[in-house]
Amino acid sequence: MAKERRQEEEAWRWRGGILGIAILSRLLILALTLLFRHLASPYDSSALIDPPCLVSSTSQEPAGIADRVQDPGRRTWGRRIGAAIEGSIVWDGVYYVRIAKCGYEYEQSHAFLPVLPLTMRFMTNYVLFGMIPLIGHRATLAFSGYLINNLSFLGAAFYFHRLSCYILRDRKLATSATLLFCFNPASVFYFSIYSESMFSLLSFAGLWCLLLGAKWRATLLFGLSGAVRSNGVLNAGFLLFQAMHEAHNYFFFLNKPLMTGRVIYFAVLQVLGSILPFVSFQGYGYYQLCWTSNDDELVVCRPWCNSSIPYLYGFVQNHYWNVGFLNYFHWKQLPNFSLASPMLLLATCAIVSYAKRRPLVFFSLGLARQSGSWREAALLSLLDRYRPVLDNQGAQARSVNMPNVVPAEPIVHKELKQRHLQRPNASQFQMHNQSWQESQEDAVSFSAGFYSASTLSFLLKLGFMTAVASFIMHVQVATRFLSSSLPIYWYAASKMESSVHGKRIQSIIWTLFLCYISVGTLLFSNFYPFT
Repeated sequence: MAKERRQEEEAWRWRGGILGIAILSRLLILALTLLFRHLASPYDSSALIDPPCLVSSTSQEPAGIADRVQDPGRRTWGRRIGAAIEGSIVWDGVYYVRIAKCGYEYEQSHAFLPVLPLTMRFMTNYVLFGMIPLIGHRATLAFSGYLINNLSFLGAAFYFHRLSCYILRDRKLATSATLLFCFNPASVFYFSIYSESMFSLLSFAGLWCLLLGAKWRATLLFGLSGAVRSNGVLNAGFLLFQAMHEAHNYFFFLNKPLMTGRVIYFAVLQVLGSILPFVSFQGYGYYQLCWTSNDDELVVCRPWCNSSIPYLYGFVQNHYWNVGFLNYFHWKQLPNFSLASPMLLLATCAIVSYAKRRPLVFFSLGLARQSGSWREAALLSLLDRYRPVLDNQGAQARSVNMPNVVPAEPIVHKELKQRHLQRPNASQFQMHNQSWQESQEDAVSFSAGFYSASTLSFLLKLGFMTAVASFIMHVQVATRFLSSSLPIYWYAASKMESSVHGKRIQSIIWTLFLCYISVGTLLFSNFYPFT
C-alpha cells in the first residue's frame, strides 16, 4: 500500500509538471501575439465589424444590460480593455463570437459547429455576467472564448499525458511527447478563439474512458467532439475498431455467435450515438434554411436542399471556401504547401515507419493471432485483457505477469474500481479454455513505445486525416487539422529518444517546433494566415 501510494503521488507530481509546462506554453503564445501585434498592423480588418443581429430577438445579450453597456460613465480602462479584446477577434473567431451573440444567421456560419459558441454564450451570460457593463457584451463573449479554450488546452495536455503513459508504457517518452504537444506548431490556434482546444480535450478524455472500458462515457464525449469539429465523427472509428476485434475473436476463435451479435449490436448503438450530435446539427440547418412557409405551403429555398442526401456542411465548405478534391493544387499555393509540409511529412513518416517495423500488425489491422497483439491493438481495457490471468492466479498474478503494463499509471486500477469496472459481466468476458495461455502470450508480447500494437488504431485514423489534409482541404489548414493527432508526437518523441544522435535530434526538433510556433503566430496575427 505504501509503495502504491508513493507511485500515485509521483504520478500526480508528473502531471503537475505537465500542467505547469502547458501554462508556460500559453504564456509564450500570448507574449508572441502581443509582440507581433505591436510590430505590425493586423491583416484581417474584420475584427471590429459588428453589425446588429439580423433579427433583434435573436441577440443573446442578457436583458437589461444594453443600457448599462452604453453608459457614457463607463470607466475609460474598461473601454480600452474591451476595444483591445475585440480587436483580437480575427479569422474564425469572428464567426464564433457572432454565432454566440446572434445565432446562426447566415448559411456559411453553419461551417462552425455549435458547442464552442454555446459554451461561450453560457459562460458570458451566467459566469462572467459582471464583466459586460465594464467591457461590453461582444468583448465578454470573446474573453469567454479565450478562457474556455486555454482551460481546455490544459485539460487536453493532462489527458494527453495520461493516454501517452497508458499506450507507450514509458513515462519519459510520454512526457517528451506531451511537451511537444504543448509547444506544437499550431499552438496559436489552441490559444485563440478556435475549436482545436475543446476538440482535443473531448477527444482525449473520450479515449481515456474507452481505455478504461467506459464505452458509453466515451460515446458521449466523442459525440460532443463531433459537435465541436466535423472530424470528431472519426472518433467513432475507435469504437468500430474495438468492436471488430471483439466480434472477430468471439466468432472465429471462441465460436460464440450470440456474443458476436451482442458486440455488434452495442457497437452500432455507440457509433450512432457518437455521430448523432453532428447529424442533428445538419438536420437543424436543413430545417432552418431549406423550408419557408408561404401561404401554408413549404417551398424549397437552396439548391443543396434537393440533394438525395442534403449535406449542409459539405456544401458550405465547397461553395464558400472551395474545399474539394485537388481544388487547392495551384502553383500560387506553393508557399502554403511549404508551410504545411513539416506536419504532413512527420505524419507520413510516422505511418510508413510503423508499417515497415511491424508489417504483420499493420496490414492485418492487429487481427493476426500469431503476433499475440490483437487485444493490445483493440485498445481493450486492462481487465478485458487480463481478467483470465487474475481469475486463474489471483491478485499475485498482477505483479508476476503484468510487471510493465502501465508503469507510469499506477492509479489505473483505482480508477477502474471507482468506475465500477472491477467486476465486469462474467458472460461478456468468458474466454475459451485456452484463454489463460493466450493472456500469457499477450503479456509477453506487449511492447512499449511508439511501435506497440496499441498505436495501430491511432495511426489508421492519422492516415485518413493526412490524405484528407493533403488532397481535399485547404493545405494550410493541415497543420492545425493534424495537430490533435497523438501518433505524430509519439513518433517525434521516439526519434528523439532512440536516435544515436539523440541530443542533436532533440535540438533540431525543438528548434523546428519553436520556430514554427513563432512563424505561425506572426502569420496568424499580422499577415495572411494558415487558415
